[in-house]
Amino acid sequence: WFTHYVYVPLGGSRKGLGRQLCAVLAVFALSGLWHGAEWSFVVWGLLHGAFFAAELLLRRAGAGPARSKAGQGLAVALTFACVSFGWIFFRADSLGHAAFLLGRLFSPWDGAAGLACLGLTLTDGLRLTLILALLPAVEQVGWGKGRPQDMTLVYFFLAVALSWLIRLDNGGAGTFIYFQF
Repeated sequence: WFTHYVYVPLGGSRKGLGRQLCAVLAVFALSGLWHGAEWSFVVWGLLHGAFFAAELLLRRAGAGPARSKAGQGLAVALTFACVSFGWIFFRADSLGHAAFLLGRLFSPWDGAAGLACLGLTLTDGLRLTLILALLPAVEQVGWGKGRPQDMTLVYFFLAVALSWLIRLDNGGAGTFIYFQF
């Protein structure tokens, strides 16, 4: 819909790069407004438009997607970071709330308070970090004749099992979370 009724009538890619970039930004700003009548949605749309415009400019300059595995991985990580950053504005109730969230995002982290939000103590966090740091050593131990080819799944299940054991060794039994409902 936006392509046919906004992008093309604004000139699309037929009337030069400047016009194309303006059309892209207009489409993304309107798609943000489409999601809600709040400035934070417009900013979310404009951010995505800016990311898309940056990609257009990079491709035009000959710096398109990297062909190497490392370059592709970097491109995926950068895309994920940009989109995740944009979601702050989508989720915020207002621009003021988005500014508050950004301030919290780039302020020093209080590790103990962050772990407490997850129901963990600082000791639990240190144990979990130690366990996760030691997981690559599990691959060296081997799994005998039936060793799985993809150790990622094994790491995942070990991390879940060990974190569960950490929670059981918390000095007391906690209530089952679904009993609250």
